[in-house]
Amino acid sequence: VKYRTAGEVPEYDPESAYPTNLEGSNEEIVYRRLRENGIADTAAKAILANIITESDRFKAQEEYAPNKYGTKGYGIAQWTDTKYSNRRKMFNDYMQEKDLDPELLENQVDYLVYEINNHPENMPIGEKMSIETLNSIDNLEEATDYFMKGFEAPKDQSKRHLRKRLKAYEDS
Repeated sequence: VKYRTAGEVPEYDPESAYPTNLEGSNEEIVYRRLRENGIADTAAKAILANIITESDRFKAQEEYAPNKYGTKGYGIAQWTDTKYSNRRKMFNDYMQEKDLDPELLENQVDYLVYEINNHPENMPIGEKMSIETLNSIDNLEEATDYFMKGFEAPKDQSKRHLRKRLKAYEDS
């Protein structure tokens, strides 16, 4: 597989804000890429449930409105700079350092796994989310909740919002 670098122009699916070099739907690409990066089946589905929601079903590369810190999240995980972390800056720095196109879906998935493995300080839960723990959860609802709280940390972490994420996955 040849990957585009930052200097090449990606092709856009008119239904998606996320260009890619790979075949398949956004959901298929994310799932397959996560599995290639050592993410277990249930964990990959849980991450996908969160990504679908965070990216507004792959329609938004950037959040529609600024958060309480005045910044906007970017990409499938809506990486955001806050007073507690510089996740968007770290994402951009990584893409620039590796000469990767930050818009490409597969590059974002690879970075998501890299961030979990290499920057636990960015994870919002006290125990620091880990791939090992996520991979050990066999229940999709529990894994989705763990990723939602441990990686995404949305303002609304209620059961209702968790069900919304699961429904988005089921509908994809």
